[in-house]
Amino acid sequence: MQERVLVIEDNHTIARMISTGIGKRYGIPVDVVGSLADATALLSEQTSYFLTLCDIQLPDSLNGEAIDLAITHKIPVVVMTAITDIQMRKDIISKPIIDYVTKTHPEDIDYIIDRVGEIYRNRDIKILVVDDSTLARTIMVKLLRIQQFIVFEADNGSDGLAIIEKNPDIKVILTDYNMPIMNGLEFTIQVRRKYRREAMAIIAISSENDSSIASQLLKLGASDFIHKPFVKEEFDCRINNTVRGIENLTKIMNIANRDYLTGMFNRRHFFAAFEEYQKELKQSLQPFSVAMIDLDDFKKVNDIYGHDAGDIVLTTFAEIIRKNVRGADIAARFGGEEFCVVLKNAHPSDALRIFELIRSELERTVITLPTKATLKCTASIGVCSEPKMTISDMITVADKHLYTSKITGKNRITASD
Repeated sequence: MQERVLVIEDNHTIARMISTGIGKRYGIPVDVVGSLADATALLSEQTSYFLTLCDIQLPDSLNGEAIDLAITHKIPVVVMTAITDIQMRKDIISKPIIDYVTKTHPEDIDYIIDRVGEIYRNRDIKILVVDDSTLARTIMVKLLRIQQFIVFEADNGSDGLAIIEKNPDIKVILTDYNMPIMNGLEFTIQVRRKYRREAMAIIAISSENDSSIASQLLKLGASDFIHKPFVKEEFDCRINNTVRGIENLTKIMNIANRDYLTGMFNRRHFFAAFEEYQKELKQSLQPFSVAMIDLDDFKKVNDIYGHDAGDIVLTTFAEIIRKNVRGADIAARFGGEEFCVVLKNAHPSDALRIFELIRSELERTVITLPTKATLKCTASIGVCSEPKMTISDMITVADKHLYTSKITGKNRITASD
């Protein structure tokens, strides 16, 4: 059963705005009830909710009983209210809720809808907490799990590095400054030697009053600094702002590094990625192959079926390449119908096998156009497996082999002896 959002709100206009916004933006089904009694009845039958958006005061409950109901059913809660009472706010925030949001302005509705998307996303985001204080670590882990993050924990920097080695897709690290074995500063330096800011954020935490500690950590790679003791809402905001920052950087990097049509890396990023790969090659000699790949008679596709059809052919072929190469390999669209692939740590015979899989799969693929017309395409490939050359020379050799494939019949692979 598809996961849903439950909105417990007696104001029909606000409930409709929220449910419509969630449906349009995320395509997530929303159920709306306007009273504690209706919520109780619904939750006795339906439990596939990943989130509840809950008003504090309802016609049949004035003190947040619906919030406690959702918590009892182990459903994460975002509290919505127009009440500005400070004591009530403190009482509600003390509960294990995700967020406390006022709903007095139109912007508040947008914020609530944004939070739904963030909470849905958080369930796939890994965060590491490194702190030698069991109490402090337990508090942070609990707060992060309320926010629906996947959380790992370590009591020193050395153990933290070991966890990162096994989970390189961790997005945020929270690290204390004073720790045994490896302190937060050295830990930050070690992480930054391998992971860039756009790949992994580091939030440093300390109870020290020395302001130079924060500046040192920020200069050496920390993305943010939180002073202990912290307020729950500040902690949550800083974490979520950091995750948003990583997402925005990722979007910017994708715009800069990826081809807009196929989603593959572009020519500029290809050479940058290979430059990084060369650093690995200096440490361990390993065979690799470079291939230039070109769709056969692609101009005819555009001339006969139109450029929209040509785009479908390009995206189909890009998906075939992605499916057959490995995650560490480098695949890029160089422009037009031309692609370049580096197969890392691959013996020439293994490389030829992979490129043959790409060639033969395209040959077998029937591409259906929006007009219901169908077509089949082929590709020619040139391969160079002489890693003692520079990458530019290897591409030149692969390009010559590609030309040979073209003039000797197309839909074939030509490789170095």
